[in-house]
Amino acid sequence: EYARQVLQMATKSDKIKLPHGIVLVREYKRKKHEVFCLASCFLYKTAYYKSLTEIAQLITQTQISGPMFFKRKTHIYV
Repeated sequence: EYARQVLQMATKSDKIKLPHGIVLVREYKRKKHEVFCLASCFLYKTAYYKSLTEIAQLITQTQISGPMFFKRKTHIYV
C-alpha cells in the first residue's frame, strides 16, 4: 500500500524511492513489463537502472516521466 501511495502522489520531477522487493507490472501496447525494485536501483529485463524514468522512456520511446508512467495502470506486488 505504501508503494501505491508513493506512486500516486508523485509528480513529474519527483525522485521516488520504493521499498526493496516491490515488483511493478505495467502493460503497455499489449506487452507486460515487470520492474523489480532493489535497494538502490531498479531491475528491468536483464539490466539495472537508477530511475523509473529511464525505464519508462525505454518502454515508450518518448520523453516521459517514470512516476507519471507507472502511476497509472500499474499492479504492485510484494
